[in-house]
Amino acid sequence: MRTRALYHAALFAFAACVFSWTIFLGIEFWFIPTFVPPEATAALLLTQLLGHYLGMMGPAVAALGLWSVYKNPTCPAFRWGNLKFYVWSAAALVLLRGAALACGMFAAPNDFQLRASIEAHVWFILGASLTFGWVAGMGEEVGWCAYLLPLLEPAFGKLGAAMFSGALRGVWHLPVIVTPLLVQVLKNETTWDFFIANALIATTALLFSNLLFGAAMSWLWFKTASVALVGWAHQWFDLTRDAAMLFVFALASSSATTLTYSIEIHLLGLAALLWIVRRANWQHGINRLVVSKTP
Repeated sequence: MRTRALYHAALFAFAACVFSWTIFLGIEFWFIPTFVPPEATAALLLTQLLGHYLGMMGPAVAALGLWSVYKNPTCPAFRWGNLKFYVWSAAALVLLRGAALACGMFAAPNDFQLRASIEAHVWFILGASLTFGWVAGMGEEVGWCAYLLPLLEPAFGKLGAAMFSGALRGVWHLPVIVTPLLVQVLKNETTWDFFIANALIATTALLFSNLLFGAAMSWLWFKTASVALVGWAHQWFDLTRDAAMLFVFALASSSATTLTYSIEIHLLGLAALLWIVRRANWQHGINRLVVSKTP
């Protein structure tokens, strides 16, 4: 059972990475240099945003492909989930982001400066985040949650499934971290030694953060089995993070705000992970009790 689960997980990861990385790297190294003028800031931002959204569909494409070839696990039924979870997840992420910004403003009041002029493309980015962002969030979570968790849970339990899913989620995100560093090397703005050192540090941090973020998404999936709801939570995580960068960039990118928000999100993921561990231990105890009472 474990060998089969790992084999299918490897197939999924390969397909998701091939689809998404081709888009991420193609946008950065071919489409933008070929078709987007360097001075066209708005076109550059919009191209990167839409390319990122398209790349986020990779896990869904991989999952749908494997569901069509292999019937176990089966594609779960679509569920909207309970409205209260939508409200709570959005409110919690807004409050966490707001608290981090408040800490950043307390540490450096002068960093609070609203964007002087709000161009049309800023509103487009915000509108896309509110709409396409949900679809893109579901695109990821169809793979990480709806496909991987039911595939891996029978063989590794809830905790093992969440850990595997989180690790693969982190590996899939590598181009987001590595590509900007690689661009600097290719432009002779830094050295390969700098690239390798920073890529290793960033990769370690990325895997750790995605293990905890993945635990939070896994918790929500185990509670609701709703890919729409998990995609919604993913969307609001991205939206609250990026909206602050659009309107109060100096404050949102300050070290105090960044550190506070990182601690908040990691603690949220840790709490979800502890819930999964508790549930796994509880289920293990039930199984032992049933076995002991079996004649």
